[in-house]
Amino acid sequence: MFRPSSYRSAEPDRFLPWKVRAFGIGAALAIAGMGFGLGWLVWSGIGVLALGLLLRFLPARDDS
Repeated sequence: MFRPSSYRSAEPDRFLPWKVRAFGIGAALAIAGMGFGLGWLVWSGIGVLALGLLLRFLPARDDS
């Protein structure tokens, strides 16, 4: 069962603007690829979306 966490980080996500950009660009490329029937454009959109997903796993900044 899915249970969302109520944990809130003290600092904001420093990669949030890049994640939003990757989502927008990747979705636009994939939709354009489907519309034009170009498989390579769809796969490039999926690649950009995967890049945005990988940003989630970058380590947080250490200000020690």
